[in-house]
Amino acid sequence: MSKPNQRHISTYEQLPPDLKRIVDTQQPWLRVNEAAKFRKRSRARICEGLKEGRYFAVRDGSTTLINTLSLVLDMANLPAAKIAAPKQHEKKELPPPRDRNAGEAEAVNT
Repeated sequence: MSKPNQRHISTYEQLPPDLKRIVDTQQPWLRVNEAAKFRKRSRARICEGLKEGRYFAVRDGSTTLINTLSLVLDMANLPAAKIAAPKQHEKKELPPPRDRNAGEAEAVNT
């Protein structure tokens, strides 16, 4: 049994072809804002991931650059989503629609 934080995919060669294509078409290093946009997360969540060691980063002066491959490897190791079909509600029989003009016709005839 594997540990919860153990990565099953840890190299570029182990990535599925669709994720390799993403790595190949992106810049190799992203700023924190760019990484947040790429992962569709907040800057704070990206910084948390850096502190946890989920992403590899370097400093270039005052700029933090995050390795794109490390972002994709993190995505590749996320658990599969368990999505269930929505529950089907019981359909209730509706009463037949009332004729709105029937009441007016009786009032006119009297």
